[in-house]
Amino acid sequence: TEFSPRAGIVIKPFRNYAFSAVFCYGESFDPNTALRFGGGIIDPEIGRTFEGGFAYEFSDGLFGASVTAFDIELENVPVLFIEPCSLHSTVKSCGGEVSLKGAVTSNLDLIANYTYVDSEIGEADGFLGPSVGEPRFGVPKHAFSLLASYRFRNGSPLEGLTLTGAVQYHSARLANNSRTILNVLRPAIELDPLLRFDVSGTYKLNDRVTIEAGVQNLLDEVNILPSAVFGLGRPDIRRTVFAALSVDF
Repeated sequence: TEFSPRAGIVIKPFRNYAFSAVFCYGESFDPNTALRFGGGIIDPEIGRTFEGGFAYEFSDGLFGASVTAFDIELENVPVLFIEPCSLHSTVKSCGGEVSLKGAVTSNLDLIANYTYVDSEIGEADGFLGPSVGEPRFGVPKHAFSLLASYRFRNGSPLEGLTLTGAVQYHSARLANNSRTILNVLRPAIELDPLLRFDVSGTYKLNDRVTIEAGVQNLLDEVNILPSAVFGLGRPDIRRTVFAALSVDF
């Protein structure tokens, strides 16, 4: 057993303004199941997180913005799986996030998010020694997303229809981390930036029946995602068309 304390405080200094400040501290304890080289199970993952930020809403909640900074340190993190064993290390991450949301019109809503993460491998087992100082695999330094939703309101011939578009971008990141296996240095592999567009639409026939259709990866971009297994990348989905019918009983 392990005691993992968490605490947070929300400060609202102005009664008549929707401004707030949030500060949090937490610790985590997560048992590992992966085996280590040489035998035995990797020690439980232990984490410590500091987070603080500010949020503000105006125009009666129609628009909002938030800024958050964080500092995270994790120990005994599995970073590369070579069945049946795993390599592990200490990982430190710090960064920030900026979020904006707003009802541009009575029909159009936008949500934008930007995240910056500076991650670094600290102490590592002997196989991962060359990776010390590298970013953790799979973690982009810059990530951006934008979601737009347009709803046809009462009185429109298309009342009940909602159109949604989304774009996400990840900067270049590592597919794996440098490691030494059988006295051979295996350098890190860098993946190209990811760019993906998704579109969809939902239409409510009535209170019980909804139709949804859309296209994932609209431009059919070839994106490679990180994968912990053998430190190799895996392909993201190619252009995919889907449709669904849901009925509430």
